[in-house]
Parts: sequence; C-alpha cells; structure tokens
Amino acid sequence: MIQQNEESIDDYLIKLYNEKKMSEETKEKIMKSIEKFVKLLKQINYKSLNPPLSKLYHSYFGSLLNGFGTQSSDVDYTILTNSYVNEKQFLQFTKQEIEKIIKSNQTYQRFVIERYVDSARIPVINIKDTIENVEFDLCVNNILGVINTKLLNQYANLHEYVKIGGILLKIWGKAQKLINQNDFSSYQIILMWIAFLQREHKLPVLQDQEYLRQRNDQSGKLQIARAKPGDDIQAAGDRFTTDVSFLTDPEIIKQKMEQCTIGSQKISELLRDFWKFYQYPDGKFFKDEYIISIHLPNNQLQKKWATNNKFLTKDPFDISHDPGQRVKNIEERRLEIFEKSKIIMQKQLLQQVKDIFSQ
Repeated sequence: MIQQNEESIDDYLIKLYNEKKMSEETKEKIMKSIEKFVKLLKQINYKSLNPPLSKLYHSYFGSLLNGFGTQSSDVDYTILTNSYVNEKQFLQFTKQEIEKIIKSNQTYQRFVIERYVDSARIPVINIKDTIENVEFDLCVNNILGVINTKLLNQYANLHEYVKIGGILLKIWGKAQKLINQNDFSSYQIILMWIAFLQREHKLPVLQDQEYLRQRNDQSGKLQIARAKPGDDIQAAGDRFTTDVSFLTDPEIIKQKMEQCTIGSQKISELLRDFWKFYQYPDGKFFKDEYIISIHLPNNQLQKKWATNNKFLTKDPFDISHDPGQRVKNIEERRLEIFEKSKIIMQKQLLQQVKDIFSQ
C-alpha cells in the first residue's frame, strides 16, 4: 500500500493562497458591476455645479489591480476632474445626485449608499451593488491612489512570493482581527511586507530617486492640491509636490533582482521572519527604530521622528500621510500575535498554523 505524503505547511499556505486570491470569476463579476456603476455615475450632470465641470475622467484602482486582491476585495474608484474642486462639496453633490437617480430609475436601485465619510483625509462615499455584492469606495481626484496601485503591482510582479506573502498576511491580519477600521489597514500590512523584503532580502527599491536620476535624469513631479488659498479649513498636507516616478524597465529590474534572496527561502520561512522582524519590542524593526518606508534604499533609511508611534510609516507618494497612524495607540498585548505567530511557524505544527489563518 502506497502511503500518501502528509500535507506540509508550505503546501497548505500555497493552497490557501490559491483559494483566497482574486479569481478570474470574481474579477469578471466585479467588472460587470463596474460597468453598471459607471453608467450610474454618467447620469450625473456636473455642469450644474458652480463652476460647471465638463471634462471628467473615471478610474478604478486599489487591490483589484495592485496584485494583492482577494475574493473579498472591494473597488476603489475615483472621478478625476480637469481643474480644482472642493472634494467634500463635490462628493456631497455626487451623493445627492446618486440618491435622486436611484430613487427615480429602477435600473440603478441595485446600488445602495451605505455611508458618506467626509471626515477622512480623503472623503469617500461607500456604495454597494446589492446584486453582485460588490462594494465601491468612491472619491474624487485621488490620482495618487491610481499611481500607487501601479507601483504596488510592479512590486507584486517582482517575484511570486511578494504577491503570495502579501495576500497571506492580509488573510492572517483579518483572521487575527489586526486589520480593521481602528488598527492596521491591509495597505499598511502590504507596505510592512515590502519594506521587510527590502531590508532583509534586497528586494529592489523601485523609487530610488538617486538611481533614477543617474539613469535618465527625469523626474515625475506632480503637484497635489486638496485645498486652495481662501478655503475655510486647510491642513498642512493639503498642498504639496511629490515625485511619482519609479523603475519600470524590465531589464534593469531583472539585473537588480539578481541580488534579491527572496527565492532562497520557503514562503513559511519568509512569513516567520516577517513576524520576527516586527515582533514587539524585540524585533529588529523596533531595535533599529527605523520608519517603515518602501521608497528609500537601506543606506538612506530614516530614524523615527515620533517615538510614540510604533509603526511610523512614510507613504510612497503622499508625503503628509502616515498609513500607520491609526495603530499609534494599539495595545501592546494585541501585538503579541506577531511573536505568537512566529513561534507557531517555527514549531512547524500544521494545525496551529491553520488556526492563525482561520477567521
């Protein structure tokens, strides 16, 4: 009688990844929903705004396109205008118009406005397609979100383990209730994962501006204005200039990946070392006191300037945004899950590994 090999931890992790990653069927369902959603938005007459808007562009972004999408991912969607608009006023008008359209046209009654968040850094309307069960986060002029999606997708395609590990950590974070509205975001976890791979496994820094300048002396400067002089309320980060260029040349990336050691380990070992790197307070990240940044080479890493923020993070493009801000005051006992997960992976006990990924 031939004895079947027992399932290994890495077999389980790859199987889990394949089950949870965004399938082609899910993508197809989402694309159908987006098609209906665009038709809804195009019913809105923005010419009645003061000043009137005629040229509008539409774009979706986020986990649907960045390579780290799962079966439960929602859709980030932005309307892009050809001139400055007050984001809150624009979205308030959009919300009112959508409500009118839904009320008067049965075709669009599949959509429900769940909430309008105008207190966020980027105001957003949450809308759900109740037939396809797809959720939309609608915002305006979030061009950095679109560019950031392209950057993360470039990272996801550097090596299969970048994508696999990122998706597994999103599953783990949600299972452990670390990813939620008040603590870590999925985006923050992905930044932590990429930063770890850069620090410990020489994953290329695609935004290395010094290297980009040496190659072609080109700069992708972009001015962002979320407020204009005279607006009632302005924050420090409402107007800024950022460099949105990053490395895309496949030949150069291939050369840089020759130094990367990510392929020399199993995915289980990479996850174990990730948890060890960020375990509080003894992990290398906390001992070195660096900020989380995926756009600075190791020799340019900055020390934390706010020691009370455990996971101080520098956004790749939005210089005023700290994606780790909301975990600033997270209870230390809740961070024990990093060390606990590391120990479980070290012991190679399959059932316990399954437990830490189970919701």
